[in-house]
Amino acid sequence: MLTLKNLHFQYQTQAVLQNLSMHIQQAEIVSIMGESGCGKSTLLKLIYGLYDWQQGEIIFQNKKLLGPKANLVPGEKNMKWVSQDFDMMPNHTVAENVGKFLSNLDAAKKEKEINKLLSVVEMKPFYHQKAKYLSGGQQQRIAIARALSQQPKLLLLDEPFAQIDNSRRQKLRRKIFEYVKKKNITTLLVTHDIEDALSYSDSIIIMKEGKIIQKGSPKNVYQNPKNKYVAQLFGDVNAVPLAVFPNQEGKKIIYYHQISEHKEGVKAIVSQSLFRGKEYVVEVQIDSQKIYFTSSTNHTVGTELNLQFTPEP
Repeated sequence: MLTLKNLHFQYQTQAVLQNLSMHIQQAEIVSIMGESGCGKSTLLKLIYGLYDWQQGEIIFQNKKLLGPKANLVPGEKNMKWVSQDFDMMPNHTVAENVGKFLSNLDAAKKEKEINKLLSVVEMKPFYHQKAKYLSGGQQQRIAIARALSQQPKLLLLDEPFAQIDNSRRQKLRRKIFEYVKKKNITTLLVTHDIEDALSYSDSIIIMKEGKIIQKGSPKNVYQNPKNKYVAQLFGDVNAVPLAVFPNQEGKKIIYYHQISEHKEGVKAIVSQSLFRGKEYVVEVQIDSQKIYFTSSTNHTVGTELNLQFTPEP
């Protein structure tokens, strides 16, 4: 479906992507994760055809792409890119923005499709609202609906839920990802949200300094992070010698939730307990090693605990 071979791109003398290669299957949902500035958004722009690259190949549906130098209008057919600049028609209604690229030959069919897409992004109540009166999160949802209206083969999403309230985000992304799966739309999304990556992606790509450093299924990448950099993208971690815990050797990346109290565990002294909503982050000292774990209990500073490390199943 989409193949990148040894792709290299730089701004003037600054390398942004370095010998990057990947292959994405038809209808696959792939999350791209990494620290800010690692090249994630630039990668989407290159695939969509907004920048020319210095070397390498991008092959889409068995066709080698040539970039903006070879195209009068930037952008590739059968691809849609939803950036954080939503490009709304501010004085047009929500329905007009979503239906911009739909055929006018059958008005009833067009209206039905608009309503279906507005339902997917939960914006039907705003059908007649002008876009200029929408919030950033609402405009983001309309931009996604408009991209879906064009029935792309490849959908490129750059932080698609960044401006959407937490209370709405879970239901919304479930409906959108169900829709793209049903329509067999290959989806490549840049995200910092671990639920996007772990719950809805078929695979995850981790980038650092313009390179892919790990790729795999969500479960495999989460349970077997290559290093602390990868693990920290999914949650708080300790990097500690496993000799701290009985019957363990070497050094291990340990998520906070993998440490728990157990009467036969190693002794630790509480040095701090921080409230974090549904749980506490507890800092303890084991010998001279500072370690953190999550607990439902607010432990008093100076309390002695017994802790154990439980690997992921």
